[in-house]
Amino acid sequence: MTVDSTENISILKTMFDESPMPIALYTGLELVITYANKAMHGAWNRTEPQIGKKLADALPELEGQPFLPILRGIFETGIAYEAREDLVGITVDGALRYFYFDFTYKPLFNDSGKVWAILNTATDVTKLVKTKMQLEASEQRFRGLLAEVPLATAVYEGPEARILLANAPMLNMWGKDESVIGKNFAEALPEAVGHAYSALLREVYESGHVYHADQQQVELEVDGEKRPFWFNFTFKPLKDKDEKVYGIVHAAVDISRLVQLQRQKDEFLGVASHELKTPVTSIKAYTQVLERILRGEGDLRKADMVAKMDKQLDRLTGLINDLLDVNKIQSGRLRFNPEEFNFDSAIIQMLDELSLTMHGHKISIDYQADALVYADRERIRQVLTNLLNNAIKYSPASSEIRVSTTLAGHDVVLCVRDEGIGIAPEHTERIFEQFFRVAGDLQHTFPGLGLGLYISAQIIRTEGGRMWVESTEGSGSSFFFSLPVRTPTLH
Repeated sequence: MTVDSTENISILKTMFDESPMPIALYTGLELVITYANKAMHGAWNRTEPQIGKKLADALPELEGQPFLPILRGIFETGIAYEAREDLVGITVDGALRYFYFDFTYKPLFNDSGKVWAILNTATDVTKLVKTKMQLEASEQRFRGLLAEVPLATAVYEGPEARILLANAPMLNMWGKDESVIGKNFAEALPEAVGHAYSALLREVYESGHVYHADQQQVELEVDGEKRPFWFNFTFKPLKDKDEKVYGIVHAAVDISRLVQLQRQKDEFLGVASHELKTPVTSIKAYTQVLERILRGEGDLRKADMVAKMDKQLDRLTGLINDLLDVNKIQSGRLRFNPEEFNFDSAIIQMLDELSLTMHGHKISIDYQADALVYADRERIRQVLTNLLNNAIKYSPASSEIRVSTTLAGHDVVLCVRDEGIGIAPEHTERIFEQFFRVAGDLQHTFPGLGLGLYISAQIIRTEGGRMWVESTEGSGSSFFFSLPVRTPTLH
């Protein structure tokens, strides 16, 4: 079957007519619209057919825009023209509105090699361009916000953590300038290679989980010399609509000065506590001797006064010992002498001894653990003493403290329950912090530095367990700690 040229033209015309791409054909220097499909009429916002009209008459709004001169120039030069995201003014409802188009002007030559027509194809990319402009504006706002934020912040993209953005505080923290932007993290900060930071970045990118750390030490190069710094920082993954990680936001706070001040404070407390302990011990010895002399002489009133002084010296000694323990914890010098023992038996023995010095409160015990643990018995006694003292101190109107032991999986759990003033929910997370005391008039009626629970929690953590509290304000508190069960070794 033979298809003649007339049929070819008919087939092409049908294809052009149904094409979603705007197509038009202009002939002669007057740019007569010889052909324009439905899509091109739609792009022009014309409902009436424009075939046979001059382009300038069909679209008078093009006057003053560059397109008519460009088209006429193509007839003379024969050089095609192509534009991307070009702005075109089109009349819509009597008003000039602007749209963005990708378009081409392609010259068509006759047998003599002269341009006889220009084929115009176009794509309306207005929505795409406006979306891109909105994204760019949003990014500019984000960059501006990032630059103004005093918190050191950076944004990484890709598995290699390419530095997309970094504000001035972050660059200052790194000791770098803006030349690192666009580089991979390892290339920009070679001194951090091998440090936990690099591994954590990969882990966050691969897992999609947020990572936060406090007082993380890292060595950074300053003036050609590596120096230690401490940071609180967060790595937060950025995810697309499919929940796939494409980047990470890094926010950090340089707490090096704070850590140094904390160390200076700890050193001061350590020295002060040591200096206080010797004279207090001597005063206590003289006090006890004086009490015995006065009782021997029959002066009971003065002897009782000295006995009260002795009790206050015991309290002062306890505070000094707490300060010394805090100093040892901070420096990692708190000593432990672990041994294997039956947990219930040890707790019963400790309570028997402690009950002799705790008046006004009845201590009841329910022991059901019956398991071996491997821990420092004296440190566990210290923890139990702190918990009992707290329970007695904060439950002056109650007469009973309940102590129980249970077995929970591979752990023994001890609970000290009181019916005292309780703790508000917002304070339970901070109750084990160093020097933390709950604010409020009622709480301030009870003496203390806020060290006992901190020391106890650190001891239990070192022993491989954990400590927590359950409390209702006005209805008492239950303090718990757990220790891993000692599994017998088979020989």
